[in-house]
Amino acid sequence: RRFHDRALRAVLQTKVRFFDQTPTGRIINRFSKDIDTVERHLPGDVQQTFGSGLQSLVNLLVISIALPMTLCVTVPVLALYWRLQHLYRCSGRETKRLFSMAKSPRFGHYKETIEALEIIRTFGRQQYVTSQFHEVLTHHQRMFFGMILVNRWFSSRIPLLTSLISLAVICIVVTLAQQHVLLAGTAGMLM
Repeated sequence: RRFHDRALRAVLQTKVRFFDQTPTGRIINRFSKDIDTVERHLPGDVQQTFGSGLQSLVNLLVISIALPMTLCVTVPVLALYWRLQHLYRCSGRETKRLFSMAKSPRFGHYKETIEALEIIRTFGRQQYVTSQFHEVLTHHQRMFFGMILVNRWFSSRIPLLTSLISLAVICIVVTLAQQHVLLAGTAGMLM
């Protein structure tokens, strides 16, 4: 409620020039999709992030304590992960911004079409308005596809990095188990 009220207050207190420069669709988008995201998606995302982060931290801690030699692999992999995450955040933020900006013209075009429906029909410009909407929609779909590609790029590399840590743990566990240095229960827990 506070997020919505602050956004509404900010929009209502702006100068008229803001409404001349900002498309109506962008304003509508702020009060529909953004508020929906804050209300429905953000709490679950925060809970999942903390749960997954804590689980990963505990797993790495247990492995590092039981097999300190895995740190030779874990530290570089975590550094690589940090770098990969930085690259993703920069490009992911930009593609999300482009996608959000491409969404607003759809709302604006729809609203303007509804408001000018009689004029469009009077002058027989239905085909023109339809083709304009298809252009707006095509641009929106391109931005959406770009955002999905960036997300897939990142999500295909994370399992590879995780696999490197798993491979290192497996190799060390197998080697130590063959030398009878590691107990079967400990090996099972680490796996």
